[in-house]
Amino acid sequence: MSAKKHKQDLEELKVLEDVDDIEEEDDDDEDPEERNYSAKEASSATKDFVAFLWPYLKAYSGQTLLLSIFLFMEMVFNTAFPLALKFLIDDALIDQNYRILVIVLIVLAVSGLLISISGTIHDYIYAKLSAALMRDIRQKIFKHLQDLSMRFYSHAQVGNILSYFSNDLSVIENANTNVIAWAVLPLLEVFGNIVLLFFLDYRLASLAVLIAPLVLIGPRLFSLRAVEKSYLKKDEEASIMALTQENVSSQQVVKAFSLENLSSNWFQERNKQLCDSSFKVFFFSAMVERSASTLAIILHCAVVGIGAYLTFHKQMTIGKLVTFESAFLSLSYGITYATQFVPSLVQAAGAIKRLNHLLSISPEVKDSPNAVELTRPAKDIVFKNVSFSYDEKQKPLNKVNFTIPTGSYVSFVGASGAGKSTIINLLLRFYEPIAGEILIDGQNISQVSQSSLRKHIGVVFQENLLFNISLRENIRLGLPEATDEEVEKAARLAEIHDFIASLPEGYDTIAGERGNLLSGGQRQRIAIARAIIRNPAILILDEATSALDPATETAILATLKKLATGRTIISITHRLKSINDADFLFKIEKGTVKSQEHKLAFAH
Repeated sequence: MSAKKHKQDLEELKVLEDVDDIEEEDDDDEDPEERNYSAKEASSATKDFVAFLWPYLKAYSGQTLLLSIFLFMEMVFNTAFPLALKFLIDDALIDQNYRILVIVLIVLAVSGLLISISGTIHDYIYAKLSAALMRDIRQKIFKHLQDLSMRFYSHAQVGNILSYFSNDLSVIENANTNVIAWAVLPLLEVFGNIVLLFFLDYRLASLAVLIAPLVLIGPRLFSLRAVEKSYLKKDEEASIMALTQENVSSQQVVKAFSLENLSSNWFQERNKQLCDSSFKVFFFSAMVERSASTLAIILHCAVVGIGAYLTFHKQMTIGKLVTFESAFLSLSYGITYATQFVPSLVQAAGAIKRLNHLLSISPEVKDSPNAVELTRPAKDIVFKNVSFSYDEKQKPLNKVNFTIPTGSYVSFVGASGAGKSTIINLLLRFYEPIAGEILIDGQNISQVSQSSLRKHIGVVFQENLLFNISLRENIRLGLPEATDEEVEKAARLAEIHDFIASLPEGYDTIAGERGNLLSGGQRQRIAIARAIIRNPAILILDEATSALDPATETAILATLKKLATGRTIISITHRLKSINDADFLFKIEKGTVKSQEHKLAFAH
């Protein structure tokens, strides 16, 4: 992976994070190209919405077909209902024909009952389909996040990622839930009512059809602004969530340095920006609806006036007038409902744009098409001329060469930023080197599957995260198929079993968020148990004791010494106490291995 490609990845990620550039746009000084782009975005909102949902809908073709049939039936009933008024007035009431009256009423009652039943079935199917679609979308996004490499997470804000699941999916779900009632059915009824209007009176229908599109003028003008402001609002919501998440997770620093007021000021500024954007979105969205309903009322009065004139001069029957008026009213409402749905649609289009940005990011680290499974390592780990850079400015590693003999205990020492942790990141394939090879058992790890590589590695990090589940399940995460007996064995090896057994709920004790219900030493031992339950051939200790007090550190180092037998242990540290038991010592300076010494040579 070249440094140029790395830079492209960073720029691609920046699209998701860079809110400030968008916020600084001057709405009053937009150039024509920007306005044309926004108009194009507004006109293609429906296309984007359908294109986004279509791959998920294809998996439910049967339900979709059934929904379409029920929807067509409801459209036919709603469109034909005004026609019943014509027969009731002209043929039954005015002509005093009791037989036609009974027939029309029976037809209405039976068809109304059938439509009510089919409508209930329709709602049931649609509710299940909508829920399933949102489930599949959430699952795809979450799975995509699992596939993304560590470079993404080193730049992405947690709050911004969370906003995909809260804000963005929320507006998509809202649009998806209401699209049939507020868009599809009303638009179908518009076409059905147009046919009915021409059936009743082609002259008045021609006039009505010509002037009805005027209802869309106002909504189109205001929807352009709604599109622009909706996208800004989504980014600002993500930004404020990221700020909140960062503040909540940093309360120790906030309180220690009395940053409460400063943090509140930061939040106030972001909150003000969100408030301004929210006002503009709500206002322009409301104007979409208001302009449509106002024009619909004006046009409706005009059509009724002309129809009344024709009826007065015996050119239309009263039944036709009432039916025409009812059909045109339904036509107007159909257009109004569809335009009222535009704000939800354009907000969903903004959310879809953000999600598509996320889904377009490809993992930096991928299994090669011909990747093989790595068997349990039995030979050396070799770095050959390995270079790596997180960006184009500096290389944490530059042509690094070293060999870790199998079954040995090695320590990497060096100043902060020398490249120690980068070696571990590359060995775990969190990142790919830009040059050189990393070999295990003579195999380049870029040619083996990531899962098989990591299967043979256990890691104890400097800050070990525990999940808010039981201690048993936290340990079992190292080997999901492990039995309770294997969990307890790992706990004993990590010398944490006695503590767990002393708890009222034992292994069923919940660890708390990030394991905050345990002390640092207890979390560390749980993490060691989680790593050792894998029975890894390679055990990595990344500053595993740096945050512990001396007594706890001594105890944990003694535990690790017991676990060293039969496996390769790689320790990243800057503390001399941690290297006393090392077989080999690697000194890292400015991204290069300056020396490699056996412990006996080091002792002298």
